[in-house]
Amino acid sequence: VAKLEGHGHDGVRSCAWSPCGTRLASAPYGNMVRVYDVRTWSEVAKLEGHDGLVSSCAWSPDGARLASASWDYTVRVWNANTWSEV
Repeated sequence: VAKLEGHGHDGVRSCAWSPCGTRLASAPYGNMVRVYDVRTWSEVAKLEGHDGLVSSCAWSPDGARLASASWDYTVRVWNANTWSEV
C-alpha cells in the first residue's frame, strides 16, 4: 500500500493508471494534476493551468497523452514525455 502525499485535506476527485501501468495521475481537489511513477512512488509531474477544479483525468490508449477536465469548462491535453500542453 502506498500513501501519496501532497493532496491536501480536501480529497482526490479522480485518478487514472497509465496504460503501461507505471504511472498514476491524480486530480486532488484543486486546479492541478499530479503524476507519480509507481515504481518509486515519486512525483514526476505537477500539471497546472486550469482556472477551476479538475474533475477528471484520463490517459490516451497509447499512454502518450494525459487529458484533464476542469470546472473551468476546458479540457487540457498534456504530452506525457515533456509534460507540456499539446
